[in-house]
Amino acid sequence: MKIRFRGPSGAGSVELGDDATVAQLLSALKEQTGGGNIAVKFGWPLQTLSSDQGDLQLQSLGLHRESLTVVPLEGGSASAALDAQLATTLSYGSGEHVTVDMPESRTTIGT
Repeated sequence: MKIRFRGPSGAGSVELGDDATVAQLLSALKEQTGGGNIAVKFGWPLQTLSSDQGDLQLQSLGLHRESLTVVPLEGGSASAALDAQLATTLSYGSGEHVTVDMPESRTTIGT
C-alpha cells in the first residue's frame, strides 16, 4: 500500500503492507518527517488520524493512495497548534480584490 504525504519540509510517500495499521503509518510518518509529535489529516472534510485508532487497518479507512497532510505539533495546545497550521496552509488569498474575465460570455466576475 502506497500513501503520499505532504508536510512542512516537502512531499513524500510511504510504502506499507496491505494489512498495515494506523499505528504503523504514524510511526513511518514520524520517521520520514524527522520525529516529534505530528498530526495527520486526510479526506474532505479534513479528519485527523489519532493514536487512539492505532489498531485500525488502513484499508478500513480507505487510505490506499490517499494524500495525507502532516502537521508538526509544538508545545502548548495540540489542537490550537494544528488549527493555526491548517489556517496558514488552507488560506486562499490575501483578501485582495480579484477580477476574472469570462471571455465566453464577455463578462467579468469580481469580488
